[in-house]
Amino acid sequence: MSSSSPSLIRDTDTGHTAQRLTGRVAVVTGASSGIGAATARRLAADGAAVALLGRRAERLRALADELGPTTTAPILPVTADLADPKTIDTAARTITATLGPVDLVVANAGVMLGAPYETAHTEEWDRMIDVNLRGLLHTARAFTADLLAAVAQGRPADLVHVGSVAGHSLYPGWSVYCATKSAVAHLSRNLRAELGPAASAWRTSNPASPSRNWATTCGTPPCRPPWPACGPTSVRSPPRTSPTPSPSPSPPPHTSTSPNWSSSPSNRADRLARRPGHRQWTYRPGPLSVRRMTERRAILSGSTFEEQIGYARAVVDGDWVHVSGTTGFDYSTMTISDDVVAQAEQCLRNIEAALAEAKCTFADVVRVRYLLPDRADFEPCWPVLRRCFGEVRPAATMLVCGLADPRMKIEIEVYARRATTA
Repeated sequence: MSSSSPSLIRDTDTGHTAQRLTGRVAVVTGASSGIGAATARRLAADGAAVALLGRRAERLRALADELGPTTTAPILPVTADLADPKTIDTAARTITATLGPVDLVVANAGVMLGAPYETAHTEEWDRMIDVNLRGLLHTARAFTADLLAAVAQGRPADLVHVGSVAGHSLYPGWSVYCATKSAVAHLSRNLRAELGPAASAWRTSNPASPSRNWATTCGTPPCRPPWPACGPTSVRSPPRTSPTPSPSPSPPPHTSTSPNWSSSPSNRADRLARRPGHRQWTYRPGPLSVRRMTERRAILSGSTFEEQIGYARAVVDGDWVHVSGTTGFDYSTMTISDDVVAQAEQCLRNIEAALAEAKCTFADVVRVRYLLPDRADFEPCWPVLRRCFGEVRPAATMLVCGLADPRMKIEIEVYARRATTA
């Protein structure tokens, strides 16, 4: 669609106000609560005529009554079950006949049902696939002709698929939900590739958990989203932060209410399971576990450079350990030798300490970068480097470049991948 289409979202951080949408005809699915209701309010405030789609007629009517006095554009509540393609087609005809051709669609309706894969009710899978994927497909298809016609006439047109951070992250116990949201993201990418410039404004928004009444939609209580909640009026994608795993049984162990990074209590991921005959979450390790990829934490060495510049000696990100460029300073005394070999040895001691804190060793290193101001200093360091890396043989690059302090004669940076325990 046209890249000049108006912004749909108010940036709450900068106070930027979206362009007015007077004359636009918008459709919002899942409009009875959460992100859908917030989006409808935003669009109506900017002057668009808005069709509200959802299953709960009384909530749609209440929202329409709320928005009616605030705008001169019409607000149309339409009850529809997005899992039924015929209902979607009927709703589309009603909307077009009442409001005119649609040029803005927010496909937001979704169902989130979490349960361990091996014990989940398969009818819950079907419900998520029907609403999150099939419903979204048929919603987009029902209005595609109007959207493409708007582009052909040189008018703005937008299709927004509301996905989730779960579409690109790992959340044990929510695998099928995550799969549906991953499909949504890939659908948007493929439609842009298939339709070219006509679909340039077809996009996916990936919010964290919206403010929804999850207990009314989940068949396996207690059901709470395993990622940080976003505000009830925000539909912007949040920073790609990962939740902190927690062993508490309710909400599920991978749930976190804090958006901050912190370390995982274990290097092994665990499976979720329920007690037979019960609807309560329990937490038990299993031999088929894979490592959680949600762990991220910083490792500090005490170097004054880290404090002054603002970085970590190393960052653990799931299986990966990224060790910053490390020089020959002894961080306990902040002194450095004049000899390049001695500096190389101290570099490796500093790196070894960071790797140990990340629960790995030189044997887990997969790539090394050596940075030296003087290429002639590299060869004298080879015996020291070979002692650490001679058996593991990581990929390596040597660069000749200036370093931050003239006393520094070598800097070493490594990437390691921790072994996954089966």
